[in-house]
Amino acid sequence: MNYRAVLDQLASDSPSPNPWGTVKIIDFAHAFFNDDEEATVDTNFRDGIDSLVEIFESLLKETDDQVF
Repeated sequence: MNYRAVLDQLASDSPSPNPWGTVKIIDFAHAFFNDDEEATVDTNFRDGIDSLVEIFESLLKETDDQVF
């Protein structure tokens, strides 16, 4: 099973939301830009999202026999 595809489907902005769950994240750590610093990608936030995806993937794998 392609777990990343399942997670992508769950996270899509479909007209009929999946009742399985919704996760919304707000990163307040960089809510304001510092004019003295160059705007760059927040790699820590991206790494956190990657970790969250890995956690959900492992949960899907653990419950694969029970759910699917």
